[in-house]
Amino acid sequence: MTDLETDVVALGAGLGGLVCALVAHDAGLNAIVVEKSQRVGGVTALSGGHVWVPGNRIAQEAGIEDSWRAGADYIERIGAGTADRSLLEALLVNALDAYVYLEERTALRWKLISLADYYAETEAGAPIGRYLEVGPLSAAGLGEWQACSRRGALFPDRMMFEEMLRMRRYGEMVDPEVMVAREASDIRCGGAAIAVGLIAALMERGVPILTGVYATELTRDRVTGRITGLRAVRDGRAMAITARRGVMLATGGYDRNADLVRRQDRLARYGSAAHAAVTGDALSLAGVHGARTAHSAKPFLLGICVPGEVDDECAPRWRVVSPHPHSIFVNSAGRRFADEAHYVSVSHALQVVDGRTQERPNLPAFLICDRRYREQYDLAGFAAADDLPDQVVQAGSLDELGSALGIASSTLTATVEEFNQFVRGGRDPHFHRGESLYDRRMLPPDAGPADTFGSIAEPPFFGVRLDPVGMGFGSTGLVGDAVGRVSDWNDEPIEGLYAAGNALAMREIGSGYQSGFANMRGMTYGYAAARDMAGLGVSAR
Repeated sequence: MTDLETDVVALGAGLGGLVCALVAHDAGLNAIVVEKSQRVGGVTALSGGHVWVPGNRIAQEAGIEDSWRAGADYIERIGAGTADRSLLEALLVNALDAYVYLEERTALRWKLISLADYYAETEAGAPIGRYLEVGPLSAAGLGEWQACSRRGALFPDRMMFEEMLRMRRYGEMVDPEVMVAREASDIRCGGAAIAVGLIAALMERGVPILTGVYATELTRDRVTGRITGLRAVRDGRAMAITARRGVMLATGGYDRNADLVRRQDRLARYGSAAHAAVTGDALSLAGVHGARTAHSAKPFLLGICVPGEVDDECAPRWRVVSPHPHSIFVNSAGRRFADEAHYVSVSHALQVVDGRTQERPNLPAFLICDRRYREQYDLAGFAAADDLPDQVVQAGSLDELGSALGIASSTLTATVEEFNQFVRGGRDPHFHRGESLYDRRMLPPDAGPADTFGSIAEPPFFGVRLDPVGMGFGSTGLVGDAVGRVSDWNDEPIEGLYAAGNALAMREIGSGYQSGFANMRGMTYGYAAARDMAGLGVSAR
């Protein structure tokens, strides 16, 4: 058996684990990162890299008035009374220290993204100033980690999100020579850039990152009850790692564990944009030691899995399907059921259960679009010149399309005709599509609700059955305190055991969600937990 001894073990090489190891090292502790897969960067590296930090200095320097308290008021509002206010306040205060720490101690340089909060029109919502991303970073200096660090999946990682917004809103393309240079130097943006900056920082400090290590159990002192480390397997050989100060569980959610998705999220058909290692390890490792769990809202997207397609880790590849003008989502009855432009609205509608039939009336869902959608936008990543997979149905009429998809054809036709009337009137009275700033996020500032519509009237028509697609976080997670200490069912901390990011239940936001919140939690709990392990405490703003 291989034995290792250190102060801090960060289990999971995503945002929470990497930040925890970095901060622990800088506080004078020995730290190592342990990763189950052969790749590093976690779910954050796959994401657009948004980090939501209300009251940040960058917004203040741009003349935007905001505060963490206003951010807390906003989150409490969208959580519909289910947010844990004290935990939320501690999180947002610590986030203000965490993002500054990373800019001062690493190559990460934060920049504003001109995005509105999901519910900017509600009390304490903000039209701009709370989203941050990091500037482009080259992975060329990562050595062996360059090929092993995860790349963006939901968004192109050669382009900053703000650059993508300007392209979509105003047609401003990034200089082709710049894009060629980024490719040559392996410049990455978004979540992939965050991963590059953190990996480089750990390399500079000599903090080990061990991949291919599968943790089998946490070890615990029988007398004190303190978590003392873990046992694992690497290359078929057993190993034991002792952690004098603490173990950080930063292994993410359980998107790729079909049994947990079925039992915890109550979804029978489900895909994920997350990587294959997101299987719920935090729940199984901590559960045997009496760790408490909690449930919160879980937003997801809609998409398809083309048979035979796999990602670079040989897991089924899921393609997200986006609603654009000239398209709607309908259920099998042929009716619209949500504001298609707001994916959280769609998520909530998909989870509705009809108490009379015990069925989910809006699952499966279907994308319905016409020729103009197909010509102007990618359909599940397939450009107009690409051949479509067999599961996408093409038809000369809506009746024919409905019959081929198994949708009530007459109702589908009536739904499309009604929607086309809304397009002509410039307003969606049923679901208010396009009325929020978030709905119009990809459009110029002077765009109105009708700019998100577009009639569905020009054949051929296209349709495809869609399944829920997760982004790496689950509805069930571990219960932790303000510094990420995992609690038992008596609400007492399990000494020596911490969690961050998607391994923790989102009690701070309850039944709501806000983009950038997950990455912020990973960063902040990783930071706060490491400081707690070092006995330094956190901010008292």
